Amino acid sequence: MGEFMVTDGEIQSFEDRVAALLESHDVQELFWQLNADANILRLHGSPRVAEICDDVLKAIVLRDDEINWTNYALDVAGFYAKWKSAQLQGVAYGWEERFSGDERLMIMTVAKLSQALIRQLRSEIQVAAS
Repeated sequence: MGEFMVTDGEIQSFEDRVAALLESHDVQELFWQLNADANILRLHGSPRVAEICDDVLKAIVLRDDEINWTNYALDVAGFYAKWKSAQLQGVAYGWEERFSGDERLMIMTVAKLSQALIRQLRSEIQVAAS
């Protein structure tokens, strides 16, 4: 993810892999697949898990402005704000941009929210196991 890419080669590799993903899978197809897969988490998880799942789906369809970022830890909200600002300023990442700034923000936001979801699930599993 964004904070782990430091060289131009790593950034370009990321651009190439994401471009291949977006070329081979329609975003709406990804949305519906992830929505179906997240149903079990929304049904059996906590309200917080359901909220994060819903926010991941909002990010996929570029509705990140509907996410209540105050519900997230500062590292998550700050990460999003940094990437949103970079994309609005037109800052290029990598040698050759392979997809739009909106798509880049979507990918980075989904990745960071997925980390938050995994952290939340781990926390809930540990509490349940205690």
